[in-house]
Amino acid sequence: MSAMSRRKGAAAERELSKLLSEELGIEIVRNTDPQRVTGGDILTIPGYSLEVKRCESLRRPSWWEQSQRQAARVRLEGVVFYRQSRKPWRALVSAEGGYADVTFEEALDRLRDKLARLYGLYRDAA
Repeated sequence: MSAMSRRKGAAAERELSKLLSEELGIEIVRNTDPQRVTGGDILTIPGYSLEVKRCESLRRPSWWEQSQRQAARVRLEGVVFYRQSRKPWRALVSAEGGYADVTFEEALDRLRDKLARLYGLYRDAA
């Protein structure tokens, strides 16, 4: 992986961490473990291992497989967030028979639901 690719990936992780922190109201921290033995790219969302992709060419099936392998190692649910230039964030989430490609807002709804249900960390203000 080139230095430019690593910088682009780190910038995407910071961007997504900030967005998720703002939307979920919890601190989101990037995984700086070079071996990623603790899971995906972003830590501190209970129950989840998040993989972040900032690519022009979409490789959803391979991204999904990578996220599932990483998540299984740490017994968490894998989610892939990805974004192409000048396009909004999207996510790959678990669905019957594999994964579903959903909008950022749909992925947030799933995260919020699980955080509220299982961990009591997120409560809808409505």
